[in-house]
Amino acid sequence: MTTPLFSAVYYSHGRAPLQVRQHCLATTSAAVAAIGGELITVTWEPLVLEDLVVSHTIVWPQHVAMHHNLYQQILAGVARAAANTICLVEHDVLYAPDYFTAMVAAVAANPDKLIYNHHLIGLDSISYFVPRWPYNMLSNLAATKDVLVRQLQAKVAEVIRVGDVAISEPDGAVISTPTPTVDIRHQQNFTGNREAAEHLPMVHAYWGHARRWLPASLRLFVLSHRQDLLDAVSDQPCFHKVNLARLPLGRYQSNLLGEGRAVLYDIDIGVDDADYFGLVNARWDDKYPNLQTRLANLNNMAQPQLAASQVLTPWATDSDEASDWYYWTTYFHPSMADLLDELAAFSGLSLRTGRVSLWANDFICQRDVWYSWRQFWRRCFTHFHGRYGFLLPYRSEDMDVARLPAYFYERVTTLYFANRADLHVIQLT
Repeated sequence: MTTPLFSAVYYSHGRAPLQVRQHCLATTSAAVAAIGGELITVTWEPLVLEDLVVSHTIVWPQHVAMHHNLYQQILAGVARAAANTICLVEHDVLYAPDYFTAMVAAVAANPDKLIYNHHLIGLDSISYFVPRWPYNMLSNLAATKDVLVRQLQAKVAEVIRVGDVAISEPDGAVISTPTPTVDIRHQQNFTGNREAAEHLPMVHAYWGHARRWLPASLRLFVLSHRQDLLDAVSDQPCFHKVNLARLPLGRYQSNLLGEGRAVLYDIDIGVDDADYFGLVNARWDDKYPNLQTRLANLNNMAQPQLAASQVLTPWATDSDEASDWYYWTTYFHPSMADLLDELAAFSGLSLRTGRVSLWANDFICQRDVWYSWRQFWRRCFTHFHGRYGFLLPYRSEDMDVARLPAYFYERVTTLYFANRADLHVIQLT
């Protein structure tokens, strides 16, 4: 077997957004393979490696986000390396093929030294940027196997001796690769927040448009008809609070419609630049007390699961006809059955699909799905409100009579997602 030109050791604790990790791993895999290297992955969770060239995969069992664990994780990958030259690569950094060519050549010329690349740029939610931080970074480090092992073992010993490391990266020689690496900043970087000295244009000559690499943006509309409940929700950049009672809906401004008012009104005006939208009730924590996903951590819990084909919800339905949404709806609201039949006939959709859907108006979806759902919902509302007004022809059956229209219009949403065979409704934990 031919010895690879170099071994790239990819390490990850999985705390970067999924899209970032997927972009970076695919780009790294292609760059390493292009010049005859091998890729070794050491990650906290198993990787999905479709269409990727990886020589060895290691699942690291110690899930501790501290430097000594990071060094040992890297050393586990180095131990599996077939080449004598090692390049370290991180899960949120982009590397071009000429980066590895230059680093391998520098190691060959300086076999007794660590080699750092100082040609790097950052990428945040604004654009590419010139970073304001120390440039000696593990993510831009290469060395011979013996030199790297010796230096990292010394760092592990330092942690054991004093409890921490004064400087996380050992000293070494410096080069500047032809194409810069790109350090993607997100909310879960191991190194925390790092500032930009100067922002650059959105389009880079090699890496292209910045939006290609950024984690998906999320806009969550927090809903309530009570301002005190909205005020109690902590402010977050992705939150946009909506007081349902203050929406200028004219004759449609009625609490009988509940969260449906947020669907009638264009609540995304001025904040429609996100990749994903979601509706969340301001009483989320009280409605879903058994979930680990709380309002405070909803963004962090949702980000790794954002995908165009997925809809996230705190309350998914069953798919079995013996316990699906239609079964339970007609069990608690038997007099709604005729309205549901009319809904199916009007929309052309099936009441029983054998697929998972969602209850209530708490969900997150990709923007195109959002606009398609909203158009469908409004079309159904126009039909039923035009025919019946607020007095829909079904009984309360011991439920809150003031919520009858809202209960029914929630089922419009449930029917829509039950019939989207191209989407997967995912229960948040």
